Amino acid sequence: MSAAMVSMTPVNVQETGPKTTSLPGTSVQSLHVHPIISDEVRDILFYVLVQVVQLIFATFGIISNLINVTVYTKMGFSETSSITLTALSLADLVTELWLLLMAASLRPRYFGLGVRPLSVTLMNLLSTASNAVLGYGSWITAIISVERCLCIVFPMKVRKFTARGAPHIH
Repeated sequence: MSAAMVSMTPVNVQETGPKTTSLPGTSVQSLHVHPIISDEVRDILFYVLVQVVQLIFATFGIISNLINVTVYTKMGFSETSSITLTALSLADLVTELWLLLMAASLRPRYFGLGVRPLSVTLMNLLSTASNAVLGYGSWITAIISVERCLCIVFPMKVRKFTARGAPHIH
């Protein structure tokens, strides 16, 4: 072997005490790193933050979006803002239902029950639909923003652009 190959191999410097290996120009000492929190505390924090907080936020989101959809439906769909805000509330409602389902599906793990393959398969199938709904909600937000921008830029002509019976450009 050449001298360059020999100098690149790790060499055990000390046989007693902490194990030290060195490469040319470096010295790395392997130490045992103690975690800041124990595994039990980490599991409790994960349970509280993911399970409890996510359930609270998802429940609050579902209730508030149901109220929004009810109010917008009773107002009627004569204005485009009512239509877009109802659609946005429905997209948020589906997203909150997804978060509630995710939090509920992780729950059996903490009660000593195994997560069934059916729930894992269901979560994998529904994750694609969840991403589609999130994209749908983003597009609705963009439509609302463009409509508001048109209201500012063309205050007198915006009704012609956004009316339900507006002529279509072919």
